[in-house]
Amino acid sequence: MAVALNVRDLLDSRARQNRTWGTGFWQYSENRWHSRSVSLTLTYNFGNQTGKHRGRNEGNYDHGDDNFDDSGNSNMDD
Repeated sequence: MAVALNVRDLLDSRARQNRTWGTGFWQYSENRWHSRSVSLTLTYNFGNQTGKHRGRNEGNYDHGDDNFDDSGNSNMDD
């Protein structure tokens, strides 16, 4: 079983502030994204997991008709 907890902007602090001023005016703006989020993920695999971590050349490998022995030499008749 695997458990994952993901928390984003827990304190709701993601904001952008802008101050602009000039002759005869002053402006302040604040933008908030309200992106606070929490997610919990539980992953559980059912059934037999004995073959889960097999290597690339292990498991149900069909040796087929490749005409090579275990050392990589050809077994074909000339």
